[in-house]
Amino acid sequence: MKKIILITSCVLITNYCIAQKLKITLHNKTGYEIDSVVFCNQKIGLLKKDTTITLLNIKYLVKQDGYFQTRVFCYIKGKQRNKNDINTGHCGTGAESIEEGHYSFDILMTERNNIYSLGARLSQ
Repeated sequence: MKKIILITSCVLITNYCIAQKLKITLHNKTGYEIDSVVFCNQKIGLLKKDTTITLLNIKYLVKQDGYFQTRVFCYIKGKQRNKNDINTGHCGTGAESIEEGHYSFDILMTERNNIYSLGARLSQ
């Protein structure tokens, strides 16, 4: 019985991993621990300084005019977020849905007068 459960579990896990066609890797390059991270509407939570996480459950990314339309939100302790940093979305013209591949993004922060803005760009 234990053997059947083990084999069934292995098959299910393998099928789940194979079914994931889109793999996203995020690198926290803000220089800070960031909390309540959300990337492309996927809640991630805490991402420590200089760490990397891989996401397998994002269904698609949007690419418009050659650029990924990624949205990243988070909180940085002791800093104020730029209220105008709204990461405007795509309008649909020239947009395409990317549903497979492996993409790596750096989460970056710019700061002025202790007010920060965030962005995500393809890793080099």
